Amino acid sequence: MKKSILTLLFLVVITNPLFAQFQNYSAKQSVFFFDAVVFDGPGDSLRVDVYVLVPYETLDFIKNDEMLSAQYTAKVIIKDMNRKKVADTLMQRVIRENDYFVSQGGTGETDHFQVVMNVEPGSYYVEVEIDEPYSQDHHEKKRRIDAIKFSEYDFSLSGILLISSIEEKGSKYMITPHISDNVGLLKDGFFAFFESYNSQGLDKIDFVYEIKKNEELVLRSNRITRDLKEGTQQNFINIQFPNNTGHGNYLLNIYALKSSGNKGLDSADLLAMTNRNITFYRMLSGYLLIDLDKAIKQLKYVATVEELEYISDAKSMEDKQLRFEEFWQKRDPSAKTERNEAFDDYFQRISYADSRFRTSSNREGWNTDKGMVYVIFGEPQTVENSNDQYSGSRRYERWNYRSRRFVFVDNAGFGDWRLNTTISSMDKYEYQKTY
Repeated sequence: MKKSILTLLFLVVITNPLFAQFQNYSAKQSVFFFDAVVFDGPGDSLRVDVYVLVPYETLDFIKNDEMLSAQYTAKVIIKDMNRKKVADTLMQRVIRENDYFVSQGGTGETDHFQVVMNVEPGSYYVEVEIDEPYSQDHHEKKRRIDAIKFSEYDFSLSGILLISSIEEKGSKYMITPHISDNVGLLKDGFFAFFESYNSQGLDKIDFVYEIKKNEELVLRSNRITRDLKEGTQQNFINIQFPNNTGHGNYLLNIYALKSSGNKGLDSADLLAMTNRNITFYRMLSGYLLIDLDKAIKQLKYVATVEELEYISDAKSMEDKQLRFEEFWQKRDPSAKTERNEAFDDYFQRISYADSRFRTSSNREGWNTDKGMVYVIFGEPQTVENSNDQYSGSRRYERWNYRSRRFVFVDNAGFGDWRLNTTISSMDKYEYQKTY
């Protein structure tokens, strides 16, 4: 008699902070993303599918014969729990592009590939190392996988691969893996792909999926009945997060149950289970919105009073974020691309102003008079400094633009610069293409 099994696969993706209110999902510090999923393999071995994705914007492109080219090496290594190498492979990747905008990530292009490796049952670390010859940068990530011998059990499930889209072609499916734990990137939900291994002769199966956060149940589906064949079968389950989902880390569980006519998650029907960690963060132009209320306050140099009230008066955080996104979608100079250049430029100015013009009283730099002028008009063409001849402490600074001039006064000499030039409430930030 074979055993029953509950399989487990934990995956973690780490992102790095950029602004206080945002995280750049593909910042230079997070040069690549990868996923590793265990399936049944040939003979007594198991198959580890490793997916690697590298965004163009994180690579160094160099002009070569009227083309832009980037290259890197990717090494995939599997080690046992004693850190002994059991399998590895080396990939040489070369990317060529003739559009500078595309090479800088303007359209969200990526280089991606899949590696299939075989291991014996056991626990392992999968490590991926990326080396760029132009910059001589080295980056690496790792995650743990548990590879169990599926053939020992009457019924079992593989690990879970996240899928962004599925297209049926004849008797085969064309799938697009989502190589990230963040399912908040997928506005129309996602698919969980996994294999079932059936040696019991079952011809029907029920699946139930649930999503938990810190052991608290967020969502549980009804039973999903599927026809089942002997041996290996590929399964796809469409999963929709609730509209009011908050940002954070979640656990996705998928249960296989005997198709008994019972309702709900009846433990008496349980055959197998598989799960993985996922995250949910909504994105805008490649950024994670971490502090939405602060980001809305920072719109005061680009939005009208009416627009700010409309966003702030939303009844829920979800609606507030949707209104915030709609605001920037209207200002996107390239609506058909993944990036919103106006959004990027505006909040880069906010971030720069915050770091450069913060006062001695710890007033945030973007919220100072200098910060306001910088965000709206950008870097001045020239800057002139002078002191009051009657007061050694009072200082003046004049910022000169092509058709405007702004004078700032520091009355006490402590860096608390106040604008001494009239500025209209009609003066707002406007995106200007620079290339």
